[in-house]
Amino acid sequence: MAANSKVLEDRIAALELRLEERDNDQDDEQRKLLIAEIRQRMHFRFATMCVAAFVLTYMLVYAYCAYSKIVSWWHLTLPAPVAVALIAVPIFSATSITALMLFGAFRRFREDDPEKVSQNSLAAIAAEKATGL
Repeated sequence: MAANSKVLEDRIAALELRLEERDNDQDDEQRKLLIAEIRQRMHFRFATMCVAAFVLTYMLVYAYCAYSKIVSWWHLTLPAPVAVALIAVPIFSATSITALMLFGAFRRFREDDPEKVSQNSLAAIAAEKATGL
């Protein structure tokens, strides 16, 4: 009888040790996943910053080229509204897209974001796509 209880105690101790090791392994896996998520977020933000810097540099070059083609010796070669449209509109659109991209990259995802989406607007968009109207 004493031998059976000793065997049972040894088995229980071995099972408890296995459970503890499994818990430690799960904690390590969770930690690794958290580190991988943070690393992925950092890479995404770096890529966003690179794209934003490229877009802004491109728009500065575009603005300089457009300005040098439109203005010659301080005289406009095109009507004023066309000149403003050729310079201001692309710069405004690229800047707004870049700002929104940076906002999206550096704003943290919140758990209640999906709840803020209007279900009626999603249904209307789905109906439009389904009917083709």
